[in-house]
Amino acid sequence: MVSAGKVSGDKSDLQSGLKSAKTALNSIGTSWQGNSHDTLINQFDNFYGQVNIVLNDMDSFKEAVDLYKEYKDAKDKWEHYKGLFNNCADDNPNKSSYRKKKNDAKEDMETLKKQINSALNSITGVKDTGAKKSSQLNIFEQGGSFGNKVIADIAAKEVGTLEYGGHEKYADFCNLAHSEPWCAAFVSWCCNEAGYGNSINPFVLVCKDEIARQKERGCDVHYGAKAAAHGEKTDSDYIPKPGDLIVFDFDDVDLDHVGIVESADKNSIHTIEGNTSGEENMSGKHDCVSYKTRSYSDAYAFVTPKK
Repeated sequence: MVSAGKVSGDKSDLQSGLKSAKTALNSIGTSWQGNSHDTLINQFDNFYGQVNIVLNDMDSFKEAVDLYKEYKDAKDKWEHYKGLFNNCADDNPNKSSYRKKKNDAKEDMETLKKQINSALNSITGVKDTGAKKSSQLNIFEQGGSFGNKVIADIAAKEVGTLEYGGHEKYADFCNLAHSEPWCAAFVSWCCNEAGYGNSINPFVLVCKDEIARQKERGCDVHYGAKAAAHGEKTDSDYIPKPGDLIVFDFDDVDLDHVGIVESADKNSIHTIEGNTSGEENMSGKHDCVSYKTRSYSDAYAFVTPKK
């Protein structure tokens, strides 16, 4: 476990090192190892985004680190007294004392867990709403992803899934016929697997009404360049975050497609999408789950799911 002081002291060095590493990566010609260059850049961008989430709110991260130390101490104490209590004979005069210390430690654990989640949620923007409460404690305990990036991580594991012989589980989740377009079903399935079923209920149609429903359930919605053609005010300064849903309009008429943001910068958006053609490194695989690189000019809206 890294100490809070160490994290704070290394902040400027880490930022400088990341910038230098990105500069070095960008200097490598795109011919290097073919598509491996783009893959490496995308992976670095994801890592860079994760680190910056922490650096942007260092006080909250330091608080979570310190609280986690207390949480581990309380957990060790709880396990210790739990063992003593369970192995203690009923007529042992210490049994009531072991019970109290066990229960006190358990109460401390629950309090600290809420404080840790609160500190981390202030970084990620996740809100505790609805029946399913968010839990960011796995960032420390299991190396889990910050905030909504878990949606993109789940989607990434599905890359390569073909329309026939794979996509059926997405369709079945949404009660969609296997012959129907399934980009929205894929997004719905990923969000549900990540625990975002409260705000992203199963949906199969890419339409304005569905975006309105997601907004009513607590999702943040930022309108992209194509929203202007539909009379919506665009948010030209918004850079989508990993785990955002991106809704496309390719013809200025209807909404056409939806995917999941993996990473983004000011120039382009890297996505994971279902019911799309495979990119070059997936030669011959069409109508599948694939990585894509998209332009902001085709984006109608970005939806940030909420737990």
